[in-house]
Amino acid sequence: MMRISHARVVLGVSGDASLSQIKEAYKRKALEKHPDRQPANLKKQAETEFREITEAYQCLKTAKGSGPIFKDAAYTTGVSVARGSRRMQFSAVAVPFMFIIMGTIGLGLAQARRAYKENQKHSSSHNPFLP
Repeated sequence: MMRISHARVVLGVSGDASLSQIKEAYKRKALEKHPDRQPANLKKQAETEFREITEAYQCLKTAKGSGPIFKDAAYTTGVSVARGSRRMQFSAVAVPFMFIIMGTIGLGLAQARRAYKENQKHSSSHNPFLP
């Protein structure tokens, strides 16, 4: 595993870089050093550099530190990046919306059932094509 300080040097980001800045630097470096974009005589060197860039990005993305890099990631995704937790967190706003949606579906089904029974009372036949 690559050290965080070396990974920052490889990607060319500062110590207080945000996760979005790290991702942008990774994309820029990956496009610049991609083996398919290099001439045939430099392909081997480009492959090793590309692997190193990818490893540096993975190292910074999954690091367990709680430095400034990961503060904004925990707030924007709702997932604790520092601890590696992948559990979804329900907020106090999501639960009432869930009840509203379930209630609307329930009321719609009740109204459809009532309309069906009312229609059965008025028509003598169960066949909708007969009067």
